Amino acid sequence: METILIMLVGAIVAILLVGSAVLFYDEGRKQRDLRRRSASGIEDRLAGARNTPERELEPLAHSTGSLTVKPLPSVEAARFSVEWREVQQRFTADPRAAIADADHLAQDVLEARGYVEAGAELQTARVSDPVVKEDYCRAHRISQANDRGKAGTAELRQALVHYRSLFEDLLDTEEAVLTRS
Repeated sequence: METILIMLVGAIVAILLVGSAVLFYDEGRKQRDLRRRSASGIEDRLAGARNTPERELEPLAHSTGSLTVKPLPSVEAARFSVEWREVQQRFTADPRAAIADADHLAQDVLEARGYVEAGAELQTARVSDPVVKEDYCRAHRISQANDRGKAGTAELRQALVHYRSLFEDLLDTEEAVLTRS
Protein backbone atom coordinates (compact mmCIF):
# COMPACT_ATOMS: atom_id res chain seq x y z
CA MET A 1 0.00 0.00 0.00
CA GLU A 2 2.79 2.42 0.95
CA THR A 3 4.71 1.61 -2.24
CA ILE A 4 1.69 2.42 -4.39
CA LEU A 5 1.14 5.69 -2.53
CA ILE A 6 4.81 6.68 -2.96
CA MET A 7 4.69 5.83 -6.66
CA LEU A 8 1.46 7.80 -7.09
CA VAL A 9 2.89 10.87 -5.35
CA GLY A 10 6.08 10.54 -7.42
CA ALA A 11 4.08 10.34 -10.66
CA ILE A 12 2.04 13.42 -9.71
CA VAL A 13 5.19 15.37 -8.86
CA ALA A 14 6.79 14.30 -12.16
CA ILE A 15 3.72 15.39 -14.13
CA LEU A 16 3.68 18.75 -12.36
CA LEU A 17 7.39 19.28 -13.03
CA VAL A 18 7.05 18.46 -16.72
CA GLY A 19 3.99 20.71 -17.06
CA SER A 20 5.68 23.65 -15.37
CA ALA A 21 8.83 23.14 -17.45
CA VAL A 22 6.76 23.30 -20.64
CA LEU A 23 5.01 26.48 -19.47
CA PHE A 24 8.29 28.14 -18.49
CA TYR A 25 9.92 27.14 -21.77
CA ASP A 26 7.06 28.63 -23.81
CA GLU A 27 7.07 31.82 -21.74
CA GLY A 28 10.85 32.06 -22.03
CA ARG A 29 10.63 31.70 -25.81
CA LYS A 30 8.08 34.51 -25.98
CA GLN A 31 10.29 36.75 -23.85
CA ARG A 32 13.37 35.98 -25.98
CA ASP A 33 11.44 36.84 -29.14
CA LEU A 34 10.26 40.11 -27.61
CA ARG A 35 13.78 41.00 -26.38
CA ARG A 36 15.26 40.14 -29.78
CA ARG A 37 12.76 42.34 -31.57
CA SER A 38 13.22 45.30 -29.24
CA ALA A 39 17.01 44.89 -29.09
CA SER A 40 17.31 44.90 -32.85
CA GLY A 41 15.53 48.26 -32.98
CA ILE A 42 17.89 49.70 -30.38
CA GLU A 43 20.94 48.35 -32.21
CA ASP A 44 19.76 49.95 -35.45
CA ARG A 45 19.34 53.33 -33.78
CA LEU A 46 22.76 53.08 -32.12
CA ALA A 47 24.43 52.03 -35.36
CA GLY A 48 23.01 55.08 -37.11
CA ALA A 49 23.10 53.56 -40.58
CA ARG A 50 21.41 50.56 -42.04
CA ASN A 51 23.41 47.55 -43.10
CA THR A 52 23.83 46.77 -46.78
CA PRO A 53 21.48 43.75 -46.96
CA GLU A 54 18.78 45.70 -45.13
CA ARG A 55 19.16 48.66 -47.50
CA GLU A 56 18.93 46.34 -50.48
CA LEU A 57 15.85 44.54 -49.16
CA GLU A 58 14.01 47.61 -47.84
CA PRO A 59 12.45 48.85 -51.10
CA LEU A 60 11.33 45.36 -52.00
CA ALA A 61 9.87 44.57 -48.61
CA HIS A 62 6.75 46.50 -49.47
CA SER A 63 6.54 45.70 -53.16
CA THR A 64 3.76 43.59 -54.51
CA GLY A 65 5.23 41.34 -57.12
CA SER A 66 4.18 38.04 -58.56
CA LEU A 67 5.98 36.19 -55.78
CA THR A 68 3.84 34.47 -53.18
CA VAL A 69 5.24 33.42 -49.83
CA LYS A 70 4.00 29.92 -49.16
CA PRO A 71 4.45 27.19 -46.57
CA LEU A 72 6.75 24.30 -47.38
CA PRO A 73 5.46 20.81 -48.16
CA SER A 74 6.28 18.48 -45.26
CA VAL A 75 8.86 16.51 -47.23
CA GLU A 76 10.74 19.64 -48.23
CA ALA A 77 10.54 21.09 -44.71
CA ALA A 78 11.90 17.82 -43.31
CA ARG A 79 14.79 17.84 -45.80
CA PHE A 80 15.70 21.43 -44.93
CA SER A 81 15.37 20.63 -41.24
CA VAL A 82 17.81 17.71 -41.54
CA GLU A 83 20.27 19.88 -43.48
CA TRP A 84 19.97 22.62 -40.84
CA ARG A 85 20.69 20.12 -38.02
CA GLU A 86 23.78 18.94 -39.92
CA VAL A 87 25.01 22.53 -40.30
CA GLN A 88 24.58 23.11 -36.56
CA GLN A 89 26.50 19.93 -35.77
CA ARG A 90 29.36 21.00 -38.06
CA PHE A 91 29.56 24.38 -36.35
CA THR A 92 31.68 23.13 -33.44
CA ALA A 93 34.27 21.52 -35.73
CA ASP A 94 34.37 24.23 -38.44
CA PRO A 95 32.33 27.35 -37.64
CA ARG A 96 33.42 29.26 -40.75
CA ALA A 97 32.29 26.53 -43.14
CA ALA A 98 29.10 25.95 -41.14
CA ILE A 99 28.11 29.63 -41.41
CA ALA A 100 28.79 29.62 -45.16
CA ASP A 101 26.63 26.48 -45.45
CA ALA A 102 23.91 28.06 -43.28
CA ASP A 103 23.84 31.11 -45.57
CA HIS A 104 23.43 28.93 -48.67
CA LEU A 105 20.75 26.87 -46.94
CA ALA A 106 18.91 30.03 -45.87
CA GLN A 107 18.93 31.20 -49.49
CA ASP A 108 17.51 27.82 -50.59
CA VAL A 109 14.73 27.96 -47.98
CA LEU A 110 13.89 31.59 -48.83
CA GLU A 111 13.64 30.56 -52.47
CA ALA A 112 11.50 27.50 -51.69
CA ARG A 113 9.15 29.61 -49.54
CA GLY A 114 8.72 32.15 -52.34
CA TYR A 115 10.71 35.05 -50.89
CA VAL A 116 13.09 34.86 -53.87
CA GLU A 117 12.57 33.94 -57.51
CA ALA A 118 14.49 30.84 -58.62
CA GLY A 119 17.95 31.81 -59.81
CA ALA A 120 17.57 35.44 -58.73
CA GLU A 121 19.99 37.18 -56.45
CA LEU A 122 18.95 37.14 -52.82
CA GLN A 123 19.04 40.94 -52.79
CA THR A 124 15.77 40.86 -54.76
CA ALA A 125 13.98 39.02 -51.96
CA ARG A 126 10.54 40.31 -51.02
CA VAL A 127 10.84 40.09 -47.27
CA SER A 128 7.81 41.61 -45.59
CA ASP A 129 8.05 39.69 -42.31
CA PRO A 130 10.20 41.96 -40.10
CA VAL A 131 11.56 39.08 -37.99
CA VAL A 132 12.59 37.05 -41.05
CA LYS A 133 14.11 40.16 -42.61
CA GLU A 134 16.00 41.11 -39.46
CA ASP A 135 17.37 37.63 -38.81
CA TYR A 136 18.38 37.14 -42.43
CA CYS A 137 20.06 40.54 -42.76
CA ARG A 138 22.07 40.21 -39.57
CA ALA A 139 23.15 36.63 -40.27
CA HIS A 140 23.93 37.35 -43.93
CA ARG A 141 26.04 40.39 -43.02
CA ILE A 142 28.14 38.23 -40.67
CA SER A 143 28.37 35.53 -43.34
CA GLN A 144 29.72 38.10 -45.80
CA ALA A 145 32.31 39.21 -43.23
CA ASN A 146 33.14 35.53 -42.73
CA ASP A 147 33.69 35.16 -46.49
CA ARG A 148 36.21 38.02 -46.29
CA GLY A 149 37.87 36.43 -43.22
CA LYS A 150 36.79 39.28 -40.96
CA ALA A 151 34.33 37.52 -38.63
CA GLY A 152 35.52 36.29 -35.25
CA THR A 153 34.17 33.38 -33.26
CA ALA A 154 31.72 35.58 -31.32
CA GLU A 155 30.25 36.95 -34.55
CA LEU A 156 29.98 33.46 -36.01
CA ARG A 157 28.08 32.31 -32.91
CA GLN A 158 25.75 35.31 -33.26
CA ALA A 159 25.18 34.44 -36.92
CA LEU A 160 24.26 30.90 -35.88
CA VAL A 161 21.70 32.32 -33.42
CA HIS A 162 20.18 34.49 -36.17
CA TYR A 163 20.09 31.57 -38.60
CA ARG A 164 18.46 29.38 -35.95
CA SER A 165 15.72 31.95 -35.44
CA LEU A 166 15.34 32.36 -39.20
CA PHE A 167 14.96 28.62 -39.76
CA GLU A 168 12.43 28.35 -36.92
CA ASP A 169 10.33 30.97 -38.72
CA LEU A 170 10.85 29.65 -42.25
CA LEU A 171 10.41 25.90 -41.75
CA ASP A 172 6.62 26.09 -41.46
CA THR A 173 4.89 23.25 -43.26
CA GLU A 174 1.60 23.28 -45.12
CA GLU A 175 0.12 20.99 -42.44
CA ALA A 176 1.18 23.31 -39.61
CA VAL A 177 -0.40 26.28 -41.37
CA LEU A 178 -3.62 24.38 -42.03
CA THR A 179 -3.72 23.14 -38.44
CA ARG A 180 -3.44 26.71 -37.11
CA SER A 181 -6.16 27.97 -39.47
